[in-house]
Amino acid sequence: MQDFNIPILLIMFKRYDSLVAQMDILRTIHPANLYVFADGPGTDEEKADCIRARSALEKIDWPCEIRTKFMDANLGCGKGPATAISWFFENEPEGIILEDDLLPHPDFFRFCSELLEHFRDDIRIMEISGSNRLGRWGDGAQSYCYSQWGSECGWATWRRAWRHFDFTVRAWADPRTRNVIRNIYRTHLRITFFNRILEQTYRHHDLITWWDYQWGLAKNLNQGLSVVPAVSLVRNVGCDQHSNHDRDASHRFAVPNDLKGIDFPLRHPDTVSPNHDFDEALLRKAMSPRHYLSSMIPDGMKRRLKRFIGPGKEVSTWIP
Repeated sequence: MQDFNIPILLIMFKRYDSLVAQMDILRTIHPANLYVFADGPGTDEEKADCIRARSALEKIDWPCEIRTKFMDANLGCGKGPATAISWFFENEPEGIILEDDLLPHPDFFRFCSELLEHFRDDIRIMEISGSNRLGRWGDGAQSYCYSQWGSECGWATWRRAWRHFDFTVRAWADPRTRNVIRNIYRTHLRITFFNRILEQTYRHHDLITWWDYQWGLAKNLNQGLSVVPAVSLVRNVGCDQHSNHDRDASHRFAVPNDLKGIDFPLRHPDTVSPNHDFDEALLRKAMSPRHYLSSMIPDGMKRRLKRFIGPGKEVSTWIP
């Protein structure tokens, strides 16, 4: 079997079972270059789970260069992934990023590989998404569309794009940034929601538990686009009691789990521009007055509510 030569970053915490399933999928493509970032335990009770999760790497039985960055302390699901991705791109010019609760279809890797090469020098494209939160889009004439959003549930990008990322969103101090938010999100509900999230990120970045809003802002400020597959190529098996954000796999904005693969050769859209119909459908599915209300709840209180309500109940879905 020919080795898959695109570098892959695996971001892990304590999900042993899904990591083993991931290893089974990776074995089908024999990645030659694997980076593994493991966050540390947040409590004494998590130490054993973190150690066991790291042992899943023993399932790698093909020739593979493995580089690891194992944390002793817990950075959390904001600083953790941001630190991992920055470390990855200190060493690689491009690559694929998977968190430990994501199981990709084998076609995901070829999809990312071909489009990383296709758009390598096109600064308009900042992200190759592996998941489509609408499940399916289009009539099948094109393999993907362009979005101002995208999804980071299994994705790929380049160092040239990630260099715009700023975890602390210093750009929020510039009034022109608010104009960008107004122009992209248009409705009062959406603008208010993103303003609150970004204000909270700017003022309390040491406490936040997200990094993807900062990445979304980086794309927005640079007029960057995401490539979104016509069908979802990654499923999320992490909607459970261990999840910090998405606990209910049936919620309205969950990543679809029905994976059917994609046809090759890829059929490219005629023009590079955002598909406004897709983006509007995505926003309508993602946003509701509940999201605005949830964004007003302090993060610590939200975590306590989630623990009180327990697994399987939706307190917050796509929002932090």
